[in-house]
Parts: sequence; C-alpha cells; structure tokens
Amino acid sequence: MSAAAPPKRPRLAIAWIVVGLVGAAVIASFAIPAADPAIAEKRGGARVAAVSAAPVVKEELTQRGRYPGGLDADAADVAAFYSGRLLAVRVRVGDGVKAGDVLAELDPVDAQEQIARARAQVDSAAAEEKRVRGDLEAAAAELARLEPLEGEVVTRSELAAQRARTEALRAEALSAAARGAEARAGVRLLQKRVVESVVRAPFDGRIAARYVDPGAVLPAGARLLRVVATSPLRVRFDVPSQEVEGLAPGTKVRVLTQMATSPSEGATATVRGVAGEVDRTRRVAVVEAVIDAPPPGWLPGMFAEAVVERRTLPDAHVVPGAAVLSRMREGALADGVFRVDGEVARWAPVSVLARDGDRVAVASPEVRPGVQVLVAGHVDLVDGSKIELTSPAAPPAAPPAAPPDAPPDAPPAASAAPWRP
Repeated sequence: MSAAAPPKRPRLAIAWIVVGLVGAAVIASFAIPAADPAIAEKRGGARVAAVSAAPVVKEELTQRGRYPGGLDADAADVAAFYSGRLLAVRVRVGDGVKAGDVLAELDPVDAQEQIARARAQVDSAAAEEKRVRGDLEAAAAELARLEPLEGEVVTRSELAAQRARTEALRAEALSAAARGAEARAGVRLLQKRVVESVVRAPFDGRIAARYVDPGAVLPAGARLLRVVATSPLRVRFDVPSQEVEGLAPGTKVRVLTQMATSPSEGATATVRGVAGEVDRTRRVAVVEAVIDAPPPGWLPGMFAEAVVERRTLPDAHVVPGAAVLSRMREGALADGVFRVDGEVARWAPVSVLARDGDRVAVASPEVRPGVQVLVAGHVDLVDGSKIELTSPAAPPAAPPAAPPDAPPDAPPAASAAPWRP
C-alpha cells in the first residue's frame, strides 16, 4: 500500500501571503507622499507645495500676558428677618438704591401685639418685686428685733424659722427682678423686630433679582431681593503659578470685556491681592484687581480678560505667529521657521524671545528683516522642499498707536481683529 501525498494547502497559503505583502508595498509606495524631496525626485519630479510668505520686520514688540477672568462686586440676598406677611416691595429689577433706602415692608402686627403682652409682663414682674421687697423689709426688721431676745423670750427654733423666711423672701425678690429684666429685654427685642419689618438696602447698588411679591406669607430668612454693589467693581482672573510673581499688589493691568475689545476701550485696574494658594488641579492662582473707573454698562458676572505688559523689545525681528513651527531635532523639540530660498524652503532654527498675540519676536542669524518666511502651506514641508508662492502675506500688524489726544501712558488703539473671551 503506497504512502499518502502531503497536503498542498500550507504552500498555497504562504504564496497568497507573499502576494499580499508585495501588493501592499506597491500601493503604499504610491499612496504615501515622500517626506524627503530626494525621494520625490526619484519618482519622477518633486511635489511643489503652494505656500504663502510674509517678510520679517524690525519693530518694537511688547510681550503681554493675557489672563481670563470675570467681573465681580459685593452682592447680598436681602431676606426677611422673621416670618410674616409681605406688605410691600418698593423696587424692581434694575432700580438703583442707596444704603438705607426702603426695599420692602413686612406686616408688624404680630410683633406689636407681642410687645403689648411683654410690657404687661414687665408691669406684673415689677409689681411682684415691689410686694416681695416689702415683705422682705418687714421680715428683716422682725428678725433684727428677735435676735437680742434669743433664749429669754424667743426660742432658738423660732429665731431660725424667722431667718429662713427672710432668706426666702430675699430669693423671691431676686427672682421677681429677673423676671422683670427678662420681660424688658423681650420688649426691646420685639421693638427691634418692628424696626426690621422695614427692609432697607445694605449698601449702594442695583437690584439684580426680585424673588417675591406683596401678599406672600414668608418664613424667617426667606429671600426677598438681591442687591449688587455698583462700586467698587473688581476683576478676578487666573494666573499660571510661574507668572504670579510679577503681579504684586499695586501692579496696573488693563481689563477687556466683550464690550471693550481693544486696550484703548478697556479700563485700568490695580492689583489688590493674590490668593494665598495655587489651585492644585489647574496650577493657577486667583488674582483680584480693583477697576479704577469702570465704563458704563460693565456689570458683575461679565467675562473679562486682564492684560499685563511684561517686557518691551525695542528692535525685535518680528514674524507672524503662524510662521513658527516646532520640530524634533536631535531628540529635542526645537523652534524654527521656513524661509524662502528661491524656489525651495529652507529650515532656519530660531529662538523665541517674546510673543504678543500673532506677533513673535525671534532671534536667528538666518532670519533678518526683509527675509520672507512661510506662513501657510508649510506645515508638512522639510528642508529643501520645492515651493510656489501663491500670494505674499502681509507682515504682522503692530497694534496701532494711541490717539493723539490720549495721555502719554494710554494703551494702543484698537486692532482690526476683535478680541473674544
């Protein structure tokens, strides 16, 4: 009997795997663009990238720190001091009030009735104290008369009984006096309650919310209105822990909001203090500054941004922020730009000195004023990539100067691009 032939399926499977790998390699060679221009050249010509460029300019650049935050002010929820019926509410949302203005009135009838009852208790306690003190004086006089007669006319037990009666009357007199004092304190407390039935504004401000209307029966502590102070207005903003040191009390900052989108429209604030600790999750500290003269319409709760001038470089080489890229070079992350060299892009390492929005001050022997640097279409390029300039980009715009009538320390005028919080 002859031996069975070996199965052919393993050889067939190996053959199909080899064919698949070869096909994948061929497809990848056409689908994946080469990162090296030399490789692209071997494929029949380098890919030409459409790019935009802008010139390096020499100008002054002020590095600014921008920190998000919000406007804040003193606020209080005015509440009913005791339970009762609400008679009137004198203000509406948006009304301005001064400290001491009447905001609402509660029905004081119950308190007035309790005052009458407490005064009756005062009179009753006073009368009781007067009666007891009369009995005490008589008992004390009788005790003084009997003490010399002890052993002759008065027995020792009779004298002891008189002494006990005298002490009991003295204690009763003290108790009556205490009840009278308690009743008088109750009258004063109820009189204060009548005064507090008229709810007044705790400080100058504006009504932010009205929670109830007249006729409502309220429990003690029920909220009636919310009053928000109009002055001073503060800004609170978050600062990274490594930048807190430069914000000592007294430092001037510029505050922007959605209503003031450029430094010239903002307001100046003075740093009052820095939080006593750094948030352990976000690693930021809260800084509070008082706004010297808030513009009309600024309200607590608005988003705000604090702008702090850090340092100024008078003759900086400035490029657009989009020109600066970060690449891995020799195992480390390095900054650089692509400069235009004829029809190719050349990588130029740079040191970033300062930033102000979309303007970046750099230092490099290859990046001088007038040199064109790429600002669009250059993210995937490598040194030596072929390029074609589609349209020259404008140089980075410096913030306009302050208006001629502005004070010497006025901030720059509004830029074309509005700020967004």
